[in-house]
Amino acid sequence: MSDIPDALGSAVEGVAMARVLEPLHGEKRGEDKPLDHGHFAESACLNCSAPLSGPFCSECGQPAHLHRTFAAFMHDVAHGVLHLDGKTWRTLPMLALHPGQLTRRYIDGERARFVSPMALFLFSVFLMFAAFHLMGIGPRGDLKAPAQVTSKALSQDGDKVVLAENGDGKVRLTAVRTGSAFVDHGIAKWQANPGLMLYKLQSNSYKFSWLLIPLSLPFVWLIFAWRRRFGLYDHAVFVTYSIASMTLLFLALTLAGLLGISSGLLVPIALFAPLAHIFVHVKGAYELRTLSALWRTGALIVFIGIVAVIFALALIALGTVG
Repeated sequence: MSDIPDALGSAVEGVAMARVLEPLHGEKRGEDKPLDHGHFAESACLNCSAPLSGPFCSECGQPAHLHRTFAAFMHDVAHGVLHLDGKTWRTLPMLALHPGQLTRRYIDGERARFVSPMALFLFSVFLMFAAFHLMGIGPRGDLKAPAQVTSKALSQDGDKVVLAENGDGKVRLTAVRTGSAFVDHGIAKWQANPGLMLYKLQSNSYKFSWLLIPLSLPFVWLIFAWRRRFGLYDHAVFVTYSIASMTLLFLALTLAGLLGISSGLLVPIALFAPLAHIFVHVKGAYELRTLSALWRTGALIVFIGIVAVIFALALIALGTVG
């Protein structure tokens, strides 16, 4: 039960962070009418004092009609926690079925209709880890190390090197000598308590998931280096939407497996759905022909593997330092 508050906190934290990136102005709303009982009905903006000529201030973008009742406050809380305004229900179907169109339309300036890439990325990552906490997936966080590990040998007996000791005496572990004190220390920590290190690996993957974006950008730039029409901004939007979609797909497949759906159905989906999605995404986002999109999809699959290895090594290094 202790994981449930943490999971809910993670979900709310993710939505809150995403909401910072999603301003309210620019979205369609119902017709505002002057009301009493705690509702504002002003002729000038209460934020910057500019004259109001519509439902939003033309200077700062603040809504002209503001609520100051407790019911309105609770509505805003529920509205922010449960969905990122109405834009979510327009963005998610596009992300699943027409990711290339979504990316291209966002790059071309349709911003108010869709959840921004970074907001959706934050929401998907926090949602995944919150769900994993609730479902008890992953290594336990209350594991205790059986020994205090040192980077130097306490003693040596043949090929057995004492790297740790606890109250019951010395723990003998086979050491791997790499010539690097940092690497040797990290290996020793993994040998002494793999459960704790796995927990730190999961925790760091949650905290540093944003590193996937800058790690991916050089590889995407590489396959479009001779197409000057597309710049780093285009690639950043593409990469961020793509990571968010893969995160949500992974979460959906995990939930489906826990609900008892046959692995005979889930495994083919897990293998082919990402490939098809990447192909459709890159083809639509960069307006490519089929063959051009196919070879770039193959290149992206290879690059995804490289990025995953680099990211995993970075997480292991962070866990060793911590």
